Amino acid sequence: MAGQDTSELHAAIAVTRFGLGARPGEIEAAAGDPRGFLKRQIRREGADLPANDGETSAQRLAEFRAYRRERQMA
Repeated sequence: MAGQDTSELHAAIAVTRFGLGARPGEIEAAAGDPRGFLKRQIRREGADLPANDGETSAQRLAEFRAYRRERQMA
């Protein structure tokens, strides 16, 4: 039983994917090979880009600063 607990723990750690959390069924899917599961999540070409090109960090920061100015003036 202790080995199973360790395997489930390693699977849970692997599926958190750097804090993004597990999707339904992923802990069970990763239990057999947690390290392999995690390695398959890391791709040389990187993550998929958002379909709408997303906002840049600079755009988000500018929006936040504008919001903060509005709140301070209110």
